This record gives sequence, structure tokens and C-alpha cells, in this order.
Amino acid sequence: SETILLALSSPTGGATLDAARKNATLTIQDNDSGGGGGGPVQAPSNLRASAVSTSEIDLTWNESSTNESGFQVERRTVGGTYEVVATVGPNTTSAPVPGLEPGTLSIFRVRATGTGGTFSPYSAEVAAATLVDPGPCVANANTLCVNNQRFRVTILWHAVGVGDGQGVTVPLPSAPDSGLFYFFAPSNIEMLIKVLNACVPPFNRFWVFYAATTNVEFGVVVADLQSGKTKAYYNPLNQTAAPVQDVDAFATCP
Repeated sequence: SETILLALSSPTGGATLDAARKNATLTIQDNDSGGGGGGPVQAPSNLRASAVSTSEIDLTWNESSTNESGFQVERRTVGGTYEVVATVGPNTTSAPVPGLEPGTLSIFRVRATGTGGTFSPYSAEVAAATLVDPGPCVANANTLCVNNQRFRVTILWHAVGVGDGQGVTVPLPSAPDSGLFYFFAPSNIEMLIKVLNACVPPFNRFWVFYAATTNVEFGVVVADLQSGKTKAYYNPLNQTAAPVQDVDAFATCP
């Protein structure tokens, strides 16, 4: 096998490079050498993340190989770089990630390790937020309180050439279940978000809907400050944000 470092530089046509993402590692696996232990290891699939406390998120995944020597779990925040936070042995399909801050959004990925220091491709990314301590919602420039002040909404974003920031709220007094956010300027609204009370049969849920008019990287954390439960939503960099209609968001009625 051969491993090389890829480094992007000198973009043309007006493009710019994100300093945190201009490097990557490429491993070319020789699977005809006869000593590969059954061939290259495959990327784990169906990665899932679930908050279990105000400081821990648990991950589960499906293994796609029978010859891995273990798995490597990596974590980052919006705009951050990945760091290894856990390693587990072969035939293991879960890992806890403790030591996190309450209400913090984390982005995870997992890869399998093979023989001779080789790795599988990464799994798809998944985002989750730790639970929060119940209490009152205190609105400020970066905190939106909606639905009778029960739910708190915050946003972190990252844009190439600009950096990282927090979404700035635009409350809507005439529509207290809804609110707006902007990232760069008050004249440039990026998102409309609402939390709706659907605590009636057959739904028995609080719903989260939003529409974002942006392609920057962002993460949204909606926290139910009565139950402490959270929901996290993530949009990758340079991807047009899809609308979210989460009718299963919070099973925390009434």
C-alpha cells in the first residue's frame, strides 16, 4: 500500500481555499499482494448518534468488513477540524463519546482500521447535540426563544474566506412560534425556523420546520428547556440547504 498527502493550492477562476480543508490523506491499497488479510477494509455504514446526557453522545454503526482490526471515531465542531476521540476493537459497532459541553453540536465520522496501518474510507457524517439542563429560555442576540419560551434555538456557521460565527436572531413578536436568523448582515436573512405544538392525536409531538437560503456550513441546535432534550440539524459546506420538516422532533408533550 502507498499513502500520500494531497495538498490543494493555487486555485484559479476566483476560487478560494478553506485553510481547514485543503489537505487530505490518500491511501492506495494493494489488494493483490496476498497479505492483505482478505482485502481492504470497507467503510462503516449507517452511522447514528444519540445524546444520552449533558456530556455524552453515543455512536452506533454497521460494520461492512470481516477483516478490520478496529474502528476509529473522529469528532469536530462546525468550522473545526476532525480529531480522534475514540478507538474500539474489531467487531465492535458502538462507542461512547463523553466529556462534551451541554447543548453542544458535534459532527462525527468513523472509519475501519486494517492491517499494515491502512484505513477504510470514512462513513457519512452525522451530527448530534448533548442534552441541556432544564430552565428558562433567556433570549439574546444569538438565542431565539419560541413557543411560549419553551424552546431555545441557536446556530453556528462557517464560510470560506469569512470564518466562523453565530446566527443572529430576528424575533417575530407577531409570530411567537417562529423566528429568523441572519449570518452576515441584517439585510440578508438566512433562515426562517419554527417550532410547532402538535401535541394532539395522532401526532403527539412538537414539530421543527425550517427553510434556509444558504450554502454555507451551519449547525442548528433546538433545545426543549422543559425536558432537556435536543435536536441537531447540520448542513455541509457548499451544499444548498434543504428544507427541514421534522414532524418527529420532540416526543416531549405536553
